[in-house]
Amino acid sequence: MKLAIAQFPKNKVGEQVIIFVYALAAVIILMVISQLVTIEKLLPIMDGYQLPGGSSTVKVLVFTMAISGVFALPFLLRMRLSPLFRIVSAILFNIYSLIWLVLGIWVTLNNPPLSGTGIFGSLLASIPDSAVLPLGIALTSCSMLATILLRADLKFKN
Repeated sequence: MKLAIAQFPKNKVGEQVIIFVYALAAVIILMVISQLVTIEKLLPIMDGYQLPGGSSTVKVLVFTMAISGVFALPFLLRMRLSPLFRIVSAILFNIYSLIWLVLGIWVTLNNPPLSGTGIFGSLLASIPDSAVLPLGIALTSCSMLATILLRADLKFKN
């Protein structure tokens, strides 16, 4: 039952770690909000990736990106959470970054004709296609580093 009781993380982390994690949270917030605000234009942009399964895969992917991006924030912001939800939030945070890494690899290998990248929804259409892979690598690296730095928050006692 202790897994369901909300609590603040008990572990102290350094100021540099807090700045890094909050900066990463700000990037995720910008990405997720811009994707959610322009979601009606994001689906056709993501259709341009020509993913296997067509538009149904795109809808599942956009839904997964939206949900995982929103629910990744409580872990990054070190909010008062139950230990179980803190673990779920950390997993969703890594899933969000891995989606962008996989999309970057897909764009690099298949070179589909994109009308935009969808990184910031349709708000920034001038981002080149070649930026998806470096963003995916950077986001995944930062998410793994943040998870390692905050790993003590993920431990719980029975």
